[in-house]
Amino acid sequence: MAAVKYTFWRQSVADPMAPVACGTRRQIALEEQHVFPSGRQAITKIVGRIAGGRAARVAIPEWSSHCVISAVGRIATPIPLREVLAGDHAVDAVLVYNQYGWPKSHEALSVLSERLKASVIHDCVDNPTGAATQLPEGVSHRVWSFSKTLGFTNGGAAIDRNGYLEWSGPPDAVDSEREAAMAHSLEPIEREFAKSWLGYRDRMLLAAVRQRTLSQFIDREVRARQALLEIFLESPLAAGLPEWMAVADGAAPNVVPVLEDAVSHEERARRIQGLLETFGLESRAYHFDLSNDPLRPVYRPALVLPIHGEIDADVFSKALTYLEK
Repeated sequence: MAAVKYTFWRQSVADPMAPVACGTRRQIALEEQHVFPSGRQAITKIVGRIAGGRAARVAIPEWSSHCVISAVGRIATPIPLREVLAGDHAVDAVLVYNQYGWPKSHEALSVLSERLKASVIHDCVDNPTGAATQLPEGVSHRVWSFSKTLGFTNGGAAIDRNGYLEWSGPPDAVDSEREAAMAHSLEPIEREFAKSWLGYRDRMLLAAVRQRTLSQFIDREVRARQALLEIFLESPLAAGLPEWMAVADGAAPNVVPVLEDAVSHEERARRIQGLLETFGLESRAYHFDLSNDPLRPVYRPALVLPIHGEIDADVFSKALTYLEK
């Protein structure tokens, strides 16, 4: 790949949580009633609004997480997107996710909506900026997660073209001691149950919403991610990336892909273990989609490295040097 000048988008709006609706900037403050227990709860509500009912069909990407499958499957029937496109099957909605926060092309989302004659649900759970950008034509909703981006125990939100959706769960259950204990439990199944079924919402998150400090957390996370992304893009390890990823306009992903087409399974496992033992970085092997067009996925074997706000820049730089050898 030819040398590319790396550019980075900077947050310019006063409140990063304020969505832009229907082509016009519209400042809408995020209130407590807009905070969902989780991003998956928000996805379920959106699917219900668009296509509720077991007979409803929702296209989802291959290799979707169990969270996405269960969120859609609670109220409709999920179908792999590849099968939908190959057979021109009719669907009521299509869910597209930004893989680890890497953004899909807005134009491609609009084309996908037109191709399937269905509304697109844009899953941005790994993106800290959430609603700060305009919904493309054909995209009816966008959803994101505060646990995946800002480290809260749970919490999600969603917008349509008119603003934030409201969580309609039981208000008396929000501060239940039992639910709070389960949400902070060391047992994963208890945590999942608390945010998926009981309706508990993180108290610190709700406090940040009430005190109008959430945007500060978001801005800090965006800047931290972009600083690490810049370090990675200047590394030889980024040489095989397509230009849309190298010119990271607006991107604040939480991982970066190190392409490993010729690396054996044993060598990849050794690298993952070395990153954990030497640098304390949890990485994983993944088939990473290098396309920002959901109609034309390009999956390549990659080792994904975290670049969220808790990663030290010096440690991250040394980890890249380790992988370059």
